[in-house]
Amino acid sequence: MDDKTNKSTGSHEFDDILVLRKKKANTPPPSPEEDKTILTESSEEETANYNIVDLKVEVLEKRGNRRKFIVIAGLSIAFIAVLLLGMLMSLVSYLSTEPDGSASPKKEATSSIVKTYKNIKNKLEEIKKTSAELGLKELAEGEDTPAQKAVEAAQQKEQVDNPYSAYDLLPPEKFSEVLLKMISIGKKKEAEACLAGAFITRPKDMQFHENVRKFIQLSMLDNVEEFYAKTALLCGETPAISVIRGNIFASRGSWSNAAKAYSAALEKVPDIAGLEKKKIFAMARAGNEMEAFTQYEKYLAAGGLPENKKAIELLPLTLLFSSHEKADALLKLSSKYPEDSDDFRYFQLCRDAIFGKLKPSSFSEWDPDSLRELNIISLLSEGRENDVLLMRVPPNKSPDLWKTFIHWRNNSNSWKAQAELLYEKNSTNGGDPVKKIAAALLLGKDTPDKLLGETAFIPPEKRPLIYFFAAEFSRKNADAVKADEFYKKAASIKGNIYNHLIEHYSQLK
Repeated sequence: MDDKTNKSTGSHEFDDILVLRKKKANTPPPSPEEDKTILTESSEEETANYNIVDLKVEVLEKRGNRRKFIVIAGLSIAFIAVLLLGMLMSLVSYLSTEPDGSASPKKEATSSIVKTYKNIKNKLEEIKKTSAELGLKELAEGEDTPAQKAVEAAQQKEQVDNPYSAYDLLPPEKFSEVLLKMISIGKKKEAEACLAGAFITRPKDMQFHENVRKFIQLSMLDNVEEFYAKTALLCGETPAISVIRGNIFASRGSWSNAAKAYSAALEKVPDIAGLEKKKIFAMARAGNEMEAFTQYEKYLAAGGLPENKKAIELLPLTLLFSSHEKADALLKLSSKYPEDSDDFRYFQLCRDAIFGKLKPSSFSEWDPDSLRELNIISLLSEGRENDVLLMRVPPNKSPDLWKTFIHWRNNSNSWKAQAELLYEKNSTNGGDPVKKIAAALLLGKDTPDKLLGETAFIPPEKRPLIYFFAAEFSRKNADAVKADEFYKKAASIKGNIYNHLIEHYSQLK
């Protein structure tokens, strides 16, 4: 069989190999004497024939082995491809559904984030590039940086494939700085994506998100709601972002929207610590008083509180109402529970300050420090500033805000030193933000409108006091229009124990 025939009948190659092997195998080996004769007398033609047989056998064997390898390799590749496809489909199915069969919010949120990258190298390069643009190279260069940690986390499938996920490994203040720098260089969408990634990768770290909110809100007073609304579109309305948006609404005094945002979070995670109470108090401030009272009663009853403790918890809520009937009904229980007389007395005095007239005769020099501010309010509401100056100052209250205010108002020589000390003492961590802002207003460190931006982080029951100091500063600086505006703002807040103090000073000439 020649080579041409072999090529045209490739399917018979293995038969040809067998024939050649048999032919060679059936040829008897030469005896020693014949071998010697062959070595000396065999013709070149016979020797060539043996060599051709060996060569053809070798060529055909190699060709057959190659074809075998190609077939086996092809089948192996096909098998591996099918296996990988099955694994990929299983992974996609797992990521896209929850245990109950519903769509995975994480998948839906992740698919919305502005841009993602196909491999880790691109991700790291984008982080380095963005860090350099922000002037924050230290975030990306080196082995133990947020960028490197983000890449390692991505390799371990622990973080969303967001090109900015490195930054949420920073402390809140530094993370907020990154967001604000992104916005300042025209990368607002990237900032929104960065914040959205933080809500996904840190879904339960409410303290982190609340601290970030404070830093951002101080710098974006007019646009913070829009910024967080766009972020919510990227990551979905997660419980964490609902709470933060509720806090933003609450800081603006938009209580109805705050209550709705808190409700949205509670629908998804019913046991967020303290949120049910925040929602109910927001409802009361929004004017939905009876429903708020009913819900809070039910909430407290579920906790198994006895009648007296439940009444003490309900009293602060009733002081936000437009009338005092509910508060009065609860205060009548005080006679039944003498062990709680101090708590009932405090709320009785608050009730008088809000709905009636707080009288100096209601106090004595043996009263606890918890009643001191109410006593000062009662005296100043009657113009008795000298009596306040004569009051003892507890060591932890020095320098005293009210005495500093009186000295400032009357241009006494000592007021500025006291105000500076008051400001410095309360500007550090753990200081009282109310005293800090009040001292800053008295010292004229900035305009009232700018300083009042920090009012967003003041408890709502203390905000009237800040507006009062802003009004006093404006009036002393001959801005009667602004002063009147701030007095009205101070008086409009519900549950306001400073009502009569504000009324008294607003009428002074």
